[in-house]
Amino acid sequence: MRMKKTICLLSVCAVIIASVSAVAYASFGSGDFEYKTDFAGFESGANGWDGFSFSNASRIGGVVGEKVDDFHGTSMKLVDLYGSEGKTGYAIDGVVTVPSVISRGSCVLEFEIYPMSRTAAHLTMKAKGSSSEGSYLITIFGTNVKAGGRYETDASYNMSLPLGSWSKVQIYMDIDRGTYKTYINGQAVDSERKLNLSGGFSGVYFNTTYLDTANHGDFYIDNLCVYKTSTAINALPVDYELSVKSDNTAEVTFSDNVDPLLISEDNIKLSFQNGKETALNIIDTSYYGFKFSLPKTVESGERYRISLNNIRSLGGMQLTKNKLVFPDTTGSYSSAADGYERFEARINQNKVSVINTAGISGGYTLVVGYYRNGAMVSVKNFFGTASEDKEEDIFDIPQYDGCEARAFIIRDNQSNMFFNQQ
Repeated sequence: MRMKKTICLLSVCAVIIASVSAVAYASFGSGDFEYKTDFAGFESGANGWDGFSFSNASRIGGVVGEKVDDFHGTSMKLVDLYGSEGKTGYAIDGVVTVPSVISRGSCVLEFEIYPMSRTAAHLTMKAKGSSSEGSYLITIFGTNVKAGGRYETDASYNMSLPLGSWSKVQIYMDIDRGTYKTYINGQAVDSERKLNLSGGFSGVYFNTTYLDTANHGDFYIDNLCVYKTSTAINALPVDYELSVKSDNTAEVTFSDNVDPLLISEDNIKLSFQNGKETALNIIDTSYYGFKFSLPKTVESGERYRISLNNIRSLGGMQLTKNKLVFPDTTGSYSSAADGYERFEARINQNKVSVINTAGISGGYTLVVGYYRNGAMVSVKNFFGTASEDKEEDIFDIPQYDGCEARAFIIRDNQSNMFFNQQ
Protein backbone atom coordinates (compact mmCIF):
# COMPACT_ATOMS: atom_id res chain seq x y z
CA MET A 1 0.00 0.00 0.00
CA ARG A 2 1.32 3.44 -0.93
CA MET A 3 0.67 6.54 1.20
CA LYS A 4 0.75 10.10 -0.12
CA LYS A 5 -0.37 13.57 0.89
CA THR A 6 -3.72 12.94 -0.79
CA ILE A 7 -7.20 12.54 0.56
CA CYS A 8 -8.82 9.47 -0.99
CA LEU A 9 -12.43 8.42 -0.61
CA LEU A 10 -12.21 4.66 -0.22
CA SER A 11 -15.08 3.12 -2.10
CA VAL A 12 -15.52 0.37 0.45
CA CYS A 13 -15.71 2.50 3.57
CA ALA A 14 -19.48 2.22 3.46
CA VAL A 15 -21.58 0.08 1.20
CA ILE A 16 -25.04 1.62 1.16
CA ILE A 17 -27.45 0.69 -1.61
CA ALA A 18 -30.60 2.62 -2.40
CA SER A 19 -33.86 0.93 -1.55
CA VAL A 20 -36.71 0.21 -3.96
CA SER A 21 -40.44 0.16 -3.49
CA ALA A 22 -43.82 -1.12 -4.64
CA VAL A 23 -43.96 -4.51 -2.96
CA ALA A 24 -47.01 -5.87 -4.73
CA TYR A 25 -46.17 -4.81 -8.27
CA ALA A 26 -43.58 -6.21 -10.64
CA SER A 27 -42.10 -2.93 -11.79
CA PHE A 28 -40.53 -2.34 -8.32
CA GLY A 29 -39.50 1.12 -9.41
CA SER A 30 -38.25 -0.02 -12.84
CA GLY A 31 -40.87 2.17 -14.50
CA ASP A 32 -43.31 5.00 -13.89
CA PHE A 33 -46.77 3.88 -12.77
CA GLU A 34 -49.62 5.36 -14.77
CA TYR A 35 -52.23 3.39 -12.84
CA LYS A 36 -52.31 0.82 -10.03
CA THR A 37 -54.78 -0.66 -7.57
CA ASP A 38 -54.75 -3.53 -5.09
CA PHE A 39 -58.55 -3.27 -4.55
CA ALA A 40 -58.21 -2.54 -0.84
CA GLY A 41 -61.67 -1.49 0.31
CA PHE A 42 -63.39 -2.64 -2.88
CA GLU A 43 -66.89 -4.03 -2.28
CA SER A 44 -69.03 -4.04 -5.43
CA GLY A 45 -68.70 -3.05 -9.06
CA ALA A 46 -72.11 -1.38 -9.11
CA ASN A 47 -70.70 2.09 -8.47
CA GLY A 48 -67.36 1.68 -10.21
CA TRP A 49 -63.94 1.66 -8.63
CA ASP A 50 -60.74 3.71 -8.85
CA GLY A 51 -60.56 4.09 -12.63
CA PHE A 52 -62.94 1.18 -13.37
CA SER A 53 -66.39 1.47 -14.85
CA PHE A 54 -68.73 -1.53 -15.13
CA SER A 55 -71.84 -2.41 -17.11
CA ASN A 56 -74.30 -5.24 -17.77
CA ALA A 57 -74.35 -7.97 -15.10
CA SER A 58 -71.48 -6.26 -13.27
CA ARG A 59 -74.10 -4.04 -11.69
CA ILE A 60 -76.11 -6.89 -10.18
CA GLY A 61 -73.44 -8.88 -8.39
CA GLY A 62 -71.14 -9.82 -11.24
CA VAL A 63 -68.14 -7.99 -9.74
CA VAL A 64 -67.50 -7.94 -5.99
CA GLY A 65 -64.61 -7.62 -3.56
CA GLU A 66 -63.54 -10.77 -1.76
CA LYS A 67 -60.47 -11.95 0.15
CA VAL A 68 -58.52 -14.95 -1.16
CA ASP A 69 -55.44 -14.90 1.08
CA ASP A 70 -53.37 -12.71 3.40
CA PHE A 71 -50.91 -11.79 0.65
CA HIS A 72 -53.58 -10.12 -1.44
CA GLY A 73 -56.20 -8.92 1.00
CA THR A 74 -59.29 -7.86 -0.96
CA SER A 75 -59.32 -8.92 -4.61
CA MET A 76 -61.78 -8.19 -7.43
CA LYS A 77 -63.95 -11.26 -8.04
CA LEU A 78 -65.63 -11.79 -11.41
CA VAL A 79 -68.58 -13.86 -10.27
CA ASP A 80 -70.06 -16.90 -12.03
CA LEU A 81 -73.64 -15.64 -12.24
CA TYR A 82 -74.81 -18.86 -13.87
CA GLY A 83 -73.72 -20.81 -10.81
CA SER A 84 -74.76 -18.29 -8.17
CA GLU A 85 -77.84 -16.69 -9.74
CA GLY A 86 -79.01 -19.37 -12.21
CA LYS A 87 -78.78 -16.95 -15.13
CA THR A 88 -78.91 -18.48 -18.60
CA GLY A 89 -77.30 -15.58 -20.44
CA TYR A 90 -75.15 -12.77 -19.22
CA ALA A 91 -71.95 -10.83 -19.77
CA ILE A 92 -69.73 -8.89 -17.40
CA ASP A 93 -68.24 -5.87 -19.12
CA GLY A 94 -65.92 -3.21 -17.81
CA VAL A 95 -63.19 -0.78 -18.73
CA VAL A 96 -60.09 0.44 -16.91
CA THR A 97 -59.11 3.97 -17.89
CA VAL A 98 -55.49 5.13 -17.64
CA PRO A 99 -55.44 8.74 -16.33
CA SER A 100 -53.02 9.91 -19.04
CA VAL A 101 -52.93 8.50 -22.58
CA ILE A 102 -49.61 6.75 -23.33
CA SER A 103 -48.88 7.94 -26.87
CA ARG A 104 -45.28 6.78 -27.26
CA GLY A 105 -42.62 4.54 -25.75
CA SER A 106 -43.44 1.22 -24.10
CA CYS A 107 -45.66 0.20 -21.21
CA VAL A 108 -46.81 -2.91 -19.36
CA LEU A 109 -50.33 -3.88 -18.39
CA GLU A 110 -49.98 -6.23 -15.43
CA PHE A 111 -52.33 -8.07 -13.11
CA GLU A 112 -52.61 -11.29 -11.10
CA ILE A 113 -55.36 -13.81 -11.82
CA TYR A 114 -56.78 -16.76 -9.88
CA PRO A 115 -59.12 -19.12 -11.81
CA MET A 116 -61.56 -21.26 -9.83
CA SER A 117 -62.58 -23.69 -12.60
CA ARG A 118 -60.90 -25.38 -15.57
CA THR A 119 -63.92 -24.60 -17.73
CA ALA A 120 -64.89 -21.18 -16.40
CA ALA A 121 -66.41 -18.42 -18.50
CA HIS A 122 -64.17 -16.83 -21.12
CA LEU A 123 -62.37 -13.68 -20.03
CA THR A 124 -61.00 -11.41 -22.75
CA MET A 125 -59.05 -8.17 -22.50
CA LYS A 126 -58.69 -5.65 -25.29
CA ALA A 127 -56.45 -2.60 -25.56
CA LYS A 128 -58.28 0.72 -25.76
CA GLY A 129 -56.93 3.58 -27.86
CA SER A 130 -57.93 7.18 -27.42
CA SER A 131 -59.67 6.96 -30.81
CA SER A 132 -59.96 3.20 -31.42
CA GLU A 133 -60.73 -0.09 -29.69
CA GLY A 134 -57.30 -1.50 -30.48
CA SER A 135 -56.39 -5.20 -30.27
CA TYR A 136 -57.34 -8.20 -28.20
CA LEU A 137 -54.43 -8.80 -25.80
CA ILE A 138 -55.38 -12.01 -24.01
CA THR A 139 -58.18 -14.57 -23.83
CA ILE A 140 -58.59 -16.97 -20.91
CA PHE A 141 -60.98 -19.92 -20.96
CA GLY A 142 -60.95 -21.44 -17.47
CA THR A 143 -57.24 -22.21 -17.10
CA ASN A 144 -56.41 -22.12 -20.85
CA VAL A 145 -54.68 -19.00 -22.17
CA LYS A 146 -53.84 -17.50 -25.54
CA ALA A 147 -52.68 -14.14 -26.78
CA GLY A 148 -55.06 -12.20 -28.98
CA GLY A 149 -58.43 -13.15 -30.46
CA ARG A 150 -61.73 -14.00 -28.89
CA TYR A 151 -62.81 -17.60 -28.45
CA GLU A 152 -65.12 -17.70 -31.46
CA THR A 153 -62.46 -16.57 -33.95
CA ASP A 154 -59.29 -18.22 -32.64
CA ALA A 155 -59.01 -21.56 -30.83
CA SER A 156 -55.22 -21.70 -30.40
CA TYR A 157 -54.93 -21.86 -26.61
CA ASN A 158 -51.28 -22.74 -25.97
CA MET A 159 -50.67 -22.23 -22.24
CA SER A 160 -52.40 -23.21 -19.00
CA LEU A 161 -52.80 -21.43 -15.66
CA PRO A 162 -52.50 -23.40 -12.42
CA LEU A 163 -55.98 -23.99 -11.01
CA GLY A 164 -56.76 -22.45 -7.63
CA SER A 165 -53.53 -20.46 -7.58
CA TRP A 166 -52.34 -16.97 -8.47
CA SER A 167 -50.54 -16.31 -11.75
CA LYS A 168 -49.03 -13.08 -13.01
CA VAL A 169 -50.01 -11.70 -16.42
CA GLN A 170 -47.74 -9.12 -18.07
CA ILE A 171 -48.54 -7.57 -21.46
CA TYR A 172 -45.66 -5.57 -22.90
CA MET A 173 -46.85 -2.97 -25.41
CA ASP A 174 -44.46 -1.09 -27.70
CA ILE A 175 -46.54 1.92 -28.72
CA ASP A 176 -43.91 3.24 -31.15
CA ARG A 177 -43.61 -0.05 -33.07
CA GLY A 178 -47.25 -0.99 -32.72
CA THR A 179 -46.59 -4.42 -31.19
CA TYR A 180 -47.37 -6.32 -28.00
CA LYS A 181 -46.29 -9.56 -26.32
CA THR A 182 -48.17 -11.43 -23.58
CA TYR A 183 -46.47 -13.27 -20.70
CA ILE A 184 -47.79 -15.63 -18.03
CA ASN A 185 -45.53 -16.08 -15.01
CA GLY A 186 -42.59 -14.75 -17.00
CA GLN A 187 -43.11 -17.06 -20.00
CA ALA A 188 -44.19 -15.72 -23.39
CA VAL A 189 -47.61 -17.02 -24.44
CA ASP A 190 -46.96 -16.36 -28.12
CA SER A 191 -44.67 -14.43 -30.43
CA GLU A 192 -44.92 -10.67 -30.82
CA ARG A 193 -48.26 -9.51 -32.23
CA LYS A 194 -49.56 -6.40 -33.92
CA LEU A 195 -51.09 -3.73 -31.66
CA ASN A 196 -53.80 -1.83 -33.51
CA LEU A 197 -54.10 1.37 -31.53
CA SER A 198 -55.06 4.81 -32.73
CA GLY A 199 -54.13 7.79 -30.60
CA GLY A 200 -52.09 5.88 -28.01
CA PHE A 201 -53.01 3.48 -25.18
CA SER A 202 -55.75 4.84 -22.92
CA GLY A 203 -57.03 1.75 -21.10
CA VAL A 204 -58.34 -1.78 -21.42
CA TYR A 205 -61.75 -3.37 -21.95
CA PHE A 206 -62.55 -6.67 -20.25
CA ASN A 207 -65.45 -9.02 -20.84
CA THR A 208 -66.61 -12.44 -19.65
CA THR A 209 -68.83 -14.70 -21.75
CA TYR A 210 -70.07 -18.23 -21.03
CA LEU A 211 -70.52 -20.84 -23.74
CA ASP A 212 -72.87 -23.37 -22.19
CA THR A 213 -73.99 -24.73 -18.85
CA ALA A 214 -70.77 -26.74 -18.44
CA ASN A 215 -68.50 -23.72 -18.82
CA HIS A 216 -68.82 -21.43 -15.88
CA GLY A 217 -66.77 -20.43 -12.82
CA ASP A 218 -65.23 -17.49 -10.98
CA PHE A 219 -62.06 -15.47 -11.56
CA TYR A 220 -60.18 -13.31 -9.06
CA ILE A 221 -58.01 -10.38 -10.19
CA ASP A 222 -55.61 -8.33 -8.08
CA ASN A 223 -52.67 -5.91 -8.18
CA LEU A 224 -53.61 -4.44 -11.54
CA CYS A 225 -51.29 -1.75 -12.84
CA VAL A 226 -50.00 0.01 -15.93
CA TYR A 227 -46.46 1.35 -15.94
CA LYS A 228 -44.16 2.91 -18.48
CA THR A 229 -40.87 1.14 -19.05
CA SER A 230 -37.98 1.02 -21.48
CA THR A 231 -37.14 -2.55 -20.45
CA ALA A 232 -38.74 -5.65 -21.93
CA ILE A 233 -40.08 -8.46 -19.72
CA ASN A 234 -37.35 -10.76 -18.33
CA ALA A 235 -34.64 -8.23 -19.17
CA LEU A 236 -33.73 -7.41 -15.55
CA PRO A 237 -32.86 -9.56 -12.51
CA VAL A 238 -35.66 -10.29 -10.05
CA ASP A 239 -35.97 -7.88 -7.13
CA TYR A 240 -37.78 -8.57 -3.89
CA GLU A 241 -38.98 -6.99 -0.66
CA LEU A 242 -39.39 -8.42 2.84
CA SER A 243 -42.09 -7.28 5.26
CA VAL A 244 -41.98 -7.97 8.99
CA LYS A 245 -45.47 -8.30 10.47
CA SER A 246 -46.72 -7.57 13.97
CA ASP A 247 -47.62 -11.24 14.52
CA ASN A 248 -43.96 -12.33 14.45
CA THR A 249 -44.08 -13.48 10.84
CA ALA A 250 -42.43 -12.12 7.70
CA GLU A 251 -43.24 -12.20 4.00
CA VAL A 252 -40.94 -12.10 0.98
CA THR A 253 -42.56 -10.74 -2.19
CA PHE A 254 -40.78 -11.06 -5.55
CA SER A 255 -41.07 -8.57 -8.39
CA ASP A 256 -41.59 -11.45 -10.84
CA ASN A 257 -43.07 -14.87 -10.31
CA VAL A 258 -40.63 -17.54 -9.18
CA ASP A 259 -40.79 -21.31 -9.24
CA PRO A 260 -42.43 -22.25 -5.90
CA LEU A 261 -40.61 -25.60 -5.95
CA LEU A 262 -37.39 -23.64 -5.34
CA ILE A 263 -38.79 -22.07 -2.16
CA SER A 264 -37.55 -24.61 0.38
CA GLU A 265 -35.30 -24.96 3.42
CA ASP A 266 -32.61 -26.30 1.09
CA ASN A 267 -32.43 -22.99 -0.83
CA ILE A 268 -33.33 -20.49 1.91
CA LYS A 269 -31.43 -20.02 5.19
CA LEU A 270 -32.20 -17.80 8.17
CA SER A 271 -29.64 -16.69 10.76
CA PHE A 272 -29.21 -14.14 13.54
CA GLN A 273 -26.92 -11.14 13.41
CA ASN A 274 -24.10 -13.08 15.09
CA GLY A 275 -24.15 -15.59 12.23
CA LYS A 276 -25.84 -18.43 14.11
CA GLU A 277 -28.26 -20.24 11.80
CA THR A 278 -31.79 -20.81 13.04
CA ALA A 279 -34.68 -22.95 11.83
CA LEU A 280 -36.69 -21.56 8.92
CA ASN A 281 -40.38 -22.32 9.34
CA ILE A 282 -42.02 -21.65 5.97
CA ILE A 283 -45.77 -21.18 6.46
CA ASP A 284 -46.91 -20.65 2.88
CA THR A 285 -45.40 -20.46 -0.62
CA SER A 286 -46.63 -19.21 -3.98
CA TYR A 287 -45.40 -17.98 -7.36
CA TYR A 288 -44.98 -14.44 -6.00
CA GLY A 289 -43.36 -15.08 -2.61
CA PHE A 290 -43.47 -16.92 0.68
CA LYS A 291 -44.37 -16.38 4.33
CA PHE A 292 -42.38 -17.62 7.32
CA SER A 293 -42.33 -17.28 11.09
CA LEU A 294 -39.58 -15.39 12.91
CA PRO A 295 -37.87 -16.93 15.94
CA LYS A 296 -37.73 -14.69 18.99
CA THR A 297 -34.64 -12.52 19.25
CA VAL A 298 -32.63 -12.01 22.41
CA GLU A 299 -33.33 -8.30 22.55
CA SER A 300 -35.27 -5.64 20.69
CA GLY A 301 -33.46 -4.30 17.66
CA GLU A 302 -31.81 -7.62 16.84
CA ARG A 303 -31.23 -8.28 13.16
CA TYR A 304 -31.73 -11.32 10.99
CA ARG A 305 -30.09 -12.40 7.77
CA ILE A 306 -31.95 -14.37 5.14
CA SER A 307 -30.03 -16.02 2.30
CA LEU A 308 -31.82 -17.02 -0.90
CA ASN A 309 -29.89 -19.33 -3.18
CA ASN A 310 -30.97 -21.00 -6.42
CA ILE A 311 -34.11 -18.85 -6.52
CA ARG A 312 -35.03 -17.59 -9.99
CA SER A 313 -38.06 -16.39 -11.88
CA LEU A 314 -40.16 -18.58 -14.13
CA GLY A 315 -38.65 -16.52 -16.94
CA GLY A 316 -35.21 -17.76 -15.87
CA MET A 317 -33.84 -14.53 -14.35
CA GLN A 318 -31.72 -14.62 -11.18
CA LEU A 319 -32.20 -12.48 -8.06
CA THR A 320 -30.62 -9.04 -7.80
CA LYS A 321 -29.07 -10.06 -4.48
CA ASN A 322 -29.23 -13.30 -2.56
CA LYS A 323 -28.89 -11.89 0.98
CA LEU A 324 -30.91 -9.46 3.02
CA VAL A 325 -30.24 -8.20 6.54
CA PHE A 326 -33.35 -6.91 8.32
CA PRO A 327 -34.40 -6.00 11.90
CA ASP A 328 -37.12 -7.54 14.03
CA THR A 329 -39.08 -4.29 13.73
CA THR A 330 -42.41 -4.22 11.89
CA GLY A 331 -41.96 -2.70 8.43
CA SER A 332 -40.83 -3.36 4.85
CA TYR A 333 -37.21 -3.93 3.84
CA SER A 334 -35.96 -4.20 0.28
CA SER A 335 -33.29 -6.47 -1.14
CA ALA A 336 -31.10 -3.39 -1.09
CA ALA A 337 -32.12 -2.41 2.42
CA ASP A 338 -31.13 1.16 3.11
CA GLY A 339 -28.83 1.38 6.12
CA TYR A 340 -28.41 -2.35 6.66
CA GLU A 341 -26.18 -3.42 3.76
CA ARG A 342 -22.72 -2.04 4.58
CA PHE A 343 -19.05 -2.78 5.07
CA GLU A 344 -17.55 -0.09 7.26
CA ALA A 345 -15.44 0.68 10.31
CA ARG A 346 -16.76 2.33 13.48
CA ILE A 347 -14.63 3.70 16.31
CA ASN A 348 -15.78 3.53 19.92
CA GLN A 349 -13.10 4.79 22.33
CA ASN A 350 -10.25 2.23 22.14
CA LYS A 351 -12.03 -0.24 19.86
CA VAL A 352 -12.87 -0.40 16.17
CA SER A 353 -15.77 -2.50 14.92
CA VAL A 354 -15.70 -3.61 11.30
CA ILE A 355 -19.38 -4.03 10.38
CA ASN A 356 -20.11 -6.44 7.56
CA THR A 357 -23.84 -6.68 6.87
CA ALA A 358 -23.25 -6.70 3.11
CA GLY A 359 -21.99 -10.29 3.08
CA ILE A 360 -18.45 -9.32 1.98
CA SER A 361 -15.86 -12.12 1.91
CA GLY A 362 -12.06 -11.88 1.73
CA GLY A 363 -9.08 -10.20 3.37
CA TYR A 364 -8.89 -6.52 4.23
CA THR A 365 -6.65 -3.96 5.91
CA LEU A 366 -8.05 -1.72 8.64
CA VAL A 367 -6.19 1.58 8.58
CA VAL A 368 -6.46 3.77 11.70
CA GLY A 369 -5.05 7.26 11.40
CA TYR A 370 -4.43 9.61 14.35
CA TYR A 371 -5.00 13.33 13.76
CA ARG A 372 -3.99 16.39 15.78
CA ASN A 373 -5.13 19.84 14.62
CA GLY A 374 -6.22 18.35 11.30
CA ALA A 375 -2.87 16.72 10.53
CA MET A 376 -2.22 12.97 10.75
CA VAL A 377 0.61 12.25 13.16
CA SER A 378 0.51 8.43 13.20
CA VAL A 379 -1.07 5.44 11.46
CA LYS A 380 -1.70 1.84 12.52
CA ASN A 381 -2.62 -1.08 10.26
CA PHE A 382 -4.63 -4.13 11.25
CA PHE A 383 -5.37 -7.15 9.07
CA GLY A 384 -8.64 -9.07 9.04
CA THR A 385 -10.67 -11.54 7.02
CA ALA A 386 -14.30 -10.80 6.22
CA SER A 387 -16.86 -13.58 5.95
CA GLU A 388 -20.49 -13.50 4.91
CA ASP A 389 -21.29 -15.51 8.06
CA LYS A 390 -19.58 -13.03 10.42
CA GLU A 391 -21.10 -9.58 10.71
CA GLU A 392 -18.57 -7.93 13.04
CA ASP A 393 -14.83 -7.92 13.78
CA ILE A 394 -13.53 -5.98 16.82
CA PHE A 395 -9.99 -4.56 17.04
CA ASP A 396 -8.35 -2.98 20.10
CA ILE A 397 -6.47 0.19 19.15
CA PRO A 398 -4.06 2.40 21.14
CA GLN A 399 -5.05 5.91 22.16
CA TYR A 400 -2.92 9.05 21.82
CA ASP A 401 -3.51 12.15 23.94
CA GLY A 402 -5.05 14.99 22.00
CA CYS A 403 -5.54 12.90 18.88
CA GLU A 404 -8.67 12.02 16.95
CA ALA A 405 -8.76 8.52 15.45
CA ARG A 406 -10.24 7.87 12.01
CA ALA A 407 -10.66 4.42 10.48
CA PHE A 408 -10.79 3.19 6.87
CA ILE A 409 -11.00 -0.23 5.23
CA ILE A 410 -9.03 -1.37 2.20
CA ARG A 411 -9.96 -4.72 0.68
CA ASP A 412 -7.17 -6.96 -0.54
CA ASN A 413 -8.35 -7.01 -4.12
CA GLN A 414 -8.06 -3.23 -4.44
CA SER A 415 -4.76 -1.65 -5.41
CA ASN A 416 -3.20 1.82 -5.69
CA MET A 417 -5.10 3.12 -2.68
CA PHE A 418 -4.06 6.42 -1.07
CA PHE A 419 -4.37 7.70 2.46
CA ASN A 420 -4.07 11.20 3.86
CA GLN A 421 -0.64 11.79 5.37
CA GLN A 422 1.54 14.83 6.18
